[in-house]
Amino acid sequence: MKSILTIVNKDDPHKIHKLLAYELSWIFNTVLSVEVLFRYDEELTRRVMEN
Repeated sequence: MKSILTIVNKDDPHKIHKLLAYELSWIFNTVLSVEVLFRYDEELTRRVMEN
């Protein structure tokens, strides 16, 4: 992993930051959507229990 980072860094210093930002936003979005799904599922379960 470190060798890839240094190669990219030598090639274009800004590319590594773009990659990291992309990775972080992807992780963040995935976690967020999982959380939303989980809450939606909880809400559905609650409604089913009430009926």
